[in-house]
Amino acid sequence: MALTHMINGPIVPTGRKPYSFGSGRPPVSPLIVSWWFFAVSVGAFLLHYLIGDSLPLVTRILAVMSLVTCGLAWLLAQALFRNMDDPNAQFRRSGSIALVAVLFAITLGLSVTPSLSGTPTRTYFVILQSLIGSAVLFMTLLEAFDKLTQFNADERRFRVKFAVAYAAILGCSFVVQIPEFVPLQAGTQASLAFIALVGAGFAVRYRLRHPLVEQETSAEQETGIEPKVVVVENDPALAKRIEELLRSDTLFLNPDVRLSDLARRLREPNYRVSRCITHDLDYRNFNHMMNVHRIAAVKACFGDRGNDHLPILSIAMDCGFGSIGPFNRAFKTQTGQTPSAYRRNAQSGP
Repeated sequence: MALTHMINGPIVPTGRKPYSFGSGRPPVSPLIVSWWFFAVSVGAFLLHYLIGDSLPLVTRILAVMSLVTCGLAWLLAQALFRNMDDPNAQFRRSGSIALVAVLFAITLGLSVTPSLSGTPTRTYFVILQSLIGSAVLFMTLLEAFDKLTQFNADERRFRVKFAVAYAAILGCSFVVQIPEFVPLQAGTQASLAFIALVGAGFAVRYRLRHPLVEQETSAEQETGIEPKVVVVENDPALAKRIEELLRSDTLFLNPDVRLSDLARRLREPNYRVSRCITHDLDYRNFNHMMNVHRIAAVKACFGDRGNDHLPILSIAMDCGFGSIGPFNRAFKTQTGQTPSAYRRNAQSGP
C-alpha cells in the first residue's frame, strides 16, 4: 500500500521509490522489453540468412542470438495478453523466463557439441529440447485465449487475429520440413520470420494504443450462481456508501485493491457493487473508478509546490498506481495531457 497520509484532506506523498533507476528514468514496460528481445532475435536470424557463411564469426554470433526466437515469442505474447501488474502474471512470467533460459542453454549446448552426436546424453537433451520447444510453441498460441470472454469485442477480435496469424506461420514452418520442400526451406523460413516480425510490430503498436482492460467479473463467474435480480435499478444508498468509503479509507491508494476487496468492506455481493459502480456512479468499471480517484490525488500533489522535488513516478505510485505505463495512459486519457505537461502547467500557474 502506498505510504501516504491524509492531512486536512489533501494527500501528502512520502516520496516512496520502489525501484532504483540511477538516472531517474522510469522502468520500461515488459511489453517493450519483450518486443526488443524478440525483434533483435528475429533480426539476427534474417541477417544470418542474408550473409550466409561469408563471415564465420559473425554468423556464429547471429546464430546464437536467434536460438530461442520461439521462446521470446512466448514472452512477447504474455506481455501482449496478460496484465503484467497482476502478481499472478508476474509469477507466471518469472517461471516462463526460467524455462526459456533452460531452452536456450540446452540449444546452445547442442549446437556447440556436434561431436557428441549419437551419444545417450546428447539424445536425452535433444528429446528435452524438443519437448520444451513444442510446449513453448503451443503456449504462445494459448496466450491469446487467456480470459478471452472477459474482454470486449474489439479485444477478442485482436486476439483471434493474432492466434490465426500465428497458427498460419507455425503451420507453414512445419510444412517446409517435409523432404519435398527442403530446397525451399531456408527462403521460406526467412520470409516467415520477416512476416512474424512485422506482425508482432503491429500487435505491439495496437496494445500500446489499446491498453489491456478486463471487464469486471460477474456474479455468475465468481460464484457460479446467477443473481435473482436481473433488472438494473438505481441504488443511491450503496453509491453513497462507496463514495464515503473511498474518501474515508482511500482504498484507491492500494495498487492491488480489487472489486472483491471493496465488496467485502461494504458487505455486499460483488455483482451488486459492480452494477452500482457502472450504473449509479457512471464509471466504465471498477478500475476506471479507482484510476479517477488516483489521478485526482496526483493532480492535487502536482498543485502543491512542496512536492516539486518528488519524481512523477514516486507521486504516481504513492497515489495507487502500480507502474508507470498504466499511469501515463490513464492520466492522458482523463486529462488530455501527459503527466509532465500537466505538472509544468500547474507549477507555472498562480
